[in-house]
Amino acid sequence: MDGNLAALTVFILAGGKSTRMGTDKAFVTLNGRSLLDRMLDLGRSVSSNVRIIGDARKFSHFAPVVEDIFQECGPLGGIHAALGSSTTEFNLILGVDLPFVTPALLQYLVARAQSNPSAVVTVPHAAGGWQPRGVQCR
Repeated sequence: MDGNLAALTVFILAGGKSTRMGTDKAFVTLNGRSLLDRMLDLGRSVSSNVRIIGDARKFSHFAPVVEDIFQECGPLGGIHAALGSSTTEFNLILGVDLPFVTPALLQYLVARAQSNPSAVVTVPHAAGGWQPRGVQCR
């Protein structure tokens, strides 16, 4: 990584309905810390510019918040809002429910992106499809 933390914005997707979990994932604790706190610290390990994608009423006292422009569009709606609000060349978007991602992995991803300016996006393929899975927006 070139050390230019200002050239990167980290966004934490925290705006889901948590219907399968039954409670807000962002505030679920693991080893005494909420998933949101863990992800904010993780994001801050690679950038001083960390934002939460979600409801400002719920998250604004933790970090700056970006709210969805298109409601009910799942993670893709959040990604759209994040990228539309960003002023940096590089953007890293993470789900709030990824407590086992390491700073070393993020540093690797950021370094790869910064060393390969022709790469536009990296999208994971897992669980039989591209992630996040698309949803129909109304």
